[in-house]
Amino acid sequence: MSNSITRTFHSEGAELRFVKGAFESPGPATVRVRLRVPVLAGESPSPLERVATAADLGNGVSSPLSYGDWLFINPDLTIHVSRLPVGEWVGLEWRTLAEPQGIGISESRLWDEKGPIGRSLQSLLIDRLALDCFGPCGSRDRTEPDNVPTGATVAGALLVGGTMTNHNDWNQKIIDEFRSAGGKLGGQFTGAPILLLTSTGAKTGQKHTTPMMYFADGDRLVVFASKAGAPTNPDWYRNLLAHPRASVEVATGTFEVQAEVAGREERDRLYAIQSERYPGFAEYQEKTTRVIPVVILRRVAP
Repeated sequence: MSNSITRTFHSEGAELRFVKGAFESPGPATVRVRLRVPVLAGESPSPLERVATAADLGNGVSSPLSYGDWLFINPDLTIHVSRLPVGEWVGLEWRTLAEPQGIGISESRLWDEKGPIGRSLQSLLIDRLALDCFGPCGSRDRTEPDNVPTGATVAGALLVGGTMTNHNDWNQKIIDEFRSAGGKLGGQFTGAPILLLTSTGAKTGQKHTTPMMYFADGDRLVVFASKAGAPTNPDWYRNLLAHPRASVEVATGTFEVQAEVAGREERDRLYAIQSERYPGFAEYQEKTTRVIPVVILRRVAP
């Protein structure tokens, strides 16, 4: 199991064997599950406890969204069984559907060594963890930020009213709202200092616009390649390394900038300021072994 998976009962109290998929691979998964430890100390797990433990894993093994960027709450779990499982292992075939309204659903077929035993269903409440990265920037990253195939089982793909969409569509809604509202966003982003950074793709040479948090340090704009503490840097950061010239949109206008990665001493100073203002950034650094880069954007003459 990947070291990036948080230590929990489901990662250490249960043994998972993937037939299809993986924790950090998006989309449907087929998994066999058995308890390593009893649910109650000193008592052997009952068949019902075994099937409930397995059913509760649904979204965890089949989510199409990155755990680095998204928070999932399972307010309920419904299990229907035609009989109790035989043996230690319970099998699941899971898929999760997420919608941009912040809701989702996970459903599975349950089986054991003798065949099907029932089905389970989880309701999901979904929200973003990170304010510095609005686009597809989780641990399941891609070469370029706009290279997102459609389909319910692909990273960032969403099912909306029977029509496939993806993070690009959601990202574009944020950009459109920003531009139509004069550089302001509502909802969970109300009051957050946001800019739109348009970078040039490191490999494609295409333009990519990404909303992100910033703060002003004198006449410089400072942004953070946190990617919510994921193990790799975001695409826009790699783009700036290849093409430091970019453009920025803020509430007061649009202008060209030259990007520069802050040296370690200045990086630490600036990151400390951001972490004090938004403690989530301190948590991002704690989650990853990489030193999260800080990028300084200097305005240049047109």
